[in-house]
Amino acid sequence: MENLKKHTLCVKDLYEGAYLLCMGFHLQKLTIVDSHRKRKAVFEIAGDGIEEKAESYRMGQATVNVAMLKFTLEKLKDAMFAKIRSEEGQALSGKNAKA
Repeated sequence: MENLKKHTLCVKDLYEGAYLLCMGFHLQKLTIVDSHRKRKAVFEIAGDGIEEKAESYRMGQATVNVAMLKFTLEKLKDAMFAKIRSEEGQALSGKNAKA
C-alpha cells in the first residue's frame, strides 16, 4: 500500500495561509509565538501538493476566488485572536493563582 503521508508547511503569512486553505488544504495547527514583544501566528497547513501551490503564491502566479479568500481570512483572524485571548486568559489565571 502506498504511503499517504500528507505534506505540511508552517506559514507565517496570513494571506498565504488563507490562499492555501482556499485551495483545499487543511489547517492542522495554529500556534502563537512571541517575537520581539509581538505575538505572531504560525499556521501549520497540510495536504498533498501544498508545496506547488505555495510556490505559485510566492511567485505571484496564484489565482483564487476573492469572496472565498475574504471569508477565509476572517476565519483565520478569528481563530488567531481567539487563541491569543485564550493564552492570555491562561496566563492571567496562573498569575492570580500565585498571588
